[in-house]
Amino acid sequence: MVFLNNHKRNLSILIMITLLIGLYHIFTAVMIAKDGVTFIHYAQHISVDAKKPMLENDQHPGFPVMIAVCQRITSKIFDDNSTSSWIYSGQAVALLFRLLGIAVFYSLAFNLLKDKFKSFIATLILIFLPELAHYGSDCLSDWPHLFFLLAAYMFAMIGATKKRVRFFALAGLTAGAGYLIRPECAQVIAVSGLWLVMQFFYSKREIPISKIIFAGLAMVVGFAIFAGPYMHFKGAIFPKKHVGEFAVKVDNAQYHASIAPEKIAKATKKFIDNSARTYMYYFLPSAVIGLVIWMRSRNKADSDRFIIGAALFLNIAILFWLYSKYEYMSIRHTMPIFVIVALFIPLGIERIAYWTSKTKPSVDDISKGIVIITLIGISICSIRLFRPVHVEKKLYLEAAKWLADNTSSDASVCVEDSRISFYANRKEAKDGDYKVIKVRDGKPKPTEKPIVTFTSDDYDYEMLIFGS
Repeated sequence: MVFLNNHKRNLSILIMITLLIGLYHIFTAVMIAKDGVTFIHYAQHISVDAKKPMLENDQHPGFPVMIAVCQRITSKIFDDNSTSSWIYSGQAVALLFRLLGIAVFYSLAFNLLKDKFKSFIATLILIFLPELAHYGSDCLSDWPHLFFLLAAYMFAMIGATKKRVRFFALAGLTAGAGYLIRPECAQVIAVSGLWLVMQFFYSKREIPISKIIFAGLAMVVGFAIFAGPYMHFKGAIFPKKHVGEFAVKVDNAQYHASIAPEKIAKATKKFIDNSARTYMYYFLPSAVIGLVIWMRSRNKADSDRFIIGAALFLNIAILFWLYSKYEYMSIRHTMPIFVIVALFIPLGIERIAYWTSKTKPSVDDISKGIVIITLIGISICSIRLFRPVHVEKKLYLEAAKWLADNTSSDASVCVEDSRISFYANRKEAKDGDYKVIKVRDGKPKPTEKPIVTFTSDDYDYEMLIFGS
């Protein structure tokens, strides 16, 4: 495709589409995610006292700090310190990093596929995947995390290919900055470090031993510049999961996750379900086929092949380990895996276009086939893509509005979802002045007399508000 044979044009089109979809989601969203409330509360506390919230929270501070900075700037411009200003600040930060993440994804796709057209197609598909798009306009840290993770891996792969120390330093710096958002960014150091160690002992290595050592040191030092102070402050390498604590407490019993066969089976089923939902079922075969084709096309000693393969293996291993411990695996947890695999979807589509052709197709025929298959998939994705974010929680918003209109500003509420008290701008308490209950069968207990009842024809529950 001659039209898509220009990087600047391609990126401009992709960024514009991402921005328009992102703004649509922000302005039509019913409410933010539950974790988004946690991030905003963290940001509000950190804007008052930076030290105390970081000591009390296991969440890494990078995303809340960015929300606080964004809100402070916008509040001075628009003279607005309302709850809405905090929500929009969180959404704006998420969308900004989705835009940056899309640009990095396109660059990474071109580095791996060496084809502008296929890089454009891979990125276009990623933009239209509904689950990933919704997270990009929610008050969540997923896209900031993905941006730094993808950028760090890209720098590491460039460094491995070009044998340049400075790219390993950039990989370390980027991974360290990403670590302040999510600890998973530390994986780049593990994967790239393993590649360097293997090069050290590889008899046919193309990099001098001195350069291997300098590259490893540069990467670790770059990572430590950002991550080191926070690790020292929290007293652990991974404080969020209490892994690698520096001070060992004798009286604390250590918990060991049992990776039983039945848990592996459940984790596998959940992983497949998440992958099908993320790729809207339609793109799943192309993703698997494309990954296999790309891996088989590269030499076993190829650095890109090793880093991509090791990254996928490590993420899947961690995912299964966490599932064995917590028995929980959301699409947000699997996002890095599916985003990396999405790089190779065009190769799978290309092979499917070849298989479905009645005669031996020309290059133009294959390109047209890729476009047709992609457009069909985008049409399928659009059905869910343009559904307002968290529209299924609109009763929560109605309950919050009732509480805001009918209770005093100092009233406390007991809620099953923190978003209700957050949107009502009321203090949340275990024994609040008001109690909000979600009843699945839509029937309150005979002894309970609700003040107000919200019902919906669309969902199988009622929202009941009781006084204390």
